[in-house]
Amino acid sequence: MNFNYQASSQIQDLSRNHYLLRKASKEDIKIVTNLIRESYQHWVAVGLKVRPAFQTEETTETHLLNGGMVLEKKDHEIVGTFSFDTAKVTHQDSFLMADYTNPSEHVEYAPKLETNQQSIDGKYLVFKKLAISPSLQKAGLGRKLYDFAEEYGRTKAFKGMMLETIVEADWLYQWYINMGFEVIGGVTYAGSEIETLLLRKFFDRKNN
Repeated sequence: MNFNYQASSQIQDLSRNHYLLRKASKEDIKIVTNLIRESYQHWVAVGLKVRPAFQTEETTETHLLNGGMVLEKKDHEIVGTFSFDTAKVTHQDSFLMADYTNPSEHVEYAPKLETNQQSIDGKYLVFKKLAISPSLQKAGLGRKLYDFAEEYGRTKAFKGMMLETIVEADWLYQWYINMGFEVIGGVTYAGSEIETLLLRKFFDRKNN
């Protein structure tokens, strides 16, 4: 990550509140896997089978060692995490194609945006695997991690930020909408009965 993240305003604010945000390491895989599972158990309890609730260590390793970050207390307890990815999105005749980097995969989404579909085309920073310890989920840490990710993305040549969620995760979906995201596509992954939505936010709408 070619970015002086220690100079980030979000990092400085977290530090003042006795948290440290750092790049993830291999030693973090097991702890982060459990953290992701725990932070999504709320959705399982209300009947939603969301993939992060059943995260495997293999999946964690794939994204964590290539763009993963962890948030820890001063006593080194890991209480938050998220990962970066990148994706090139192109509008095809009847679908949106997203070419992801980590892991390398191609996903076809049914278009959801009714305006100019070509405006979607471009390279995006992907924000994924956000998880906060259940005991701290009302402390505003998720927003600080997202703001850090967007601050990073704005220093690079990305068209905007992109992420996946589901509308059934009502408050989380609305949280992203309130931050300026819009739904541009949808896909139902194998083994799931719930449509996963692709959301996009331009970093500077006036220039897109």
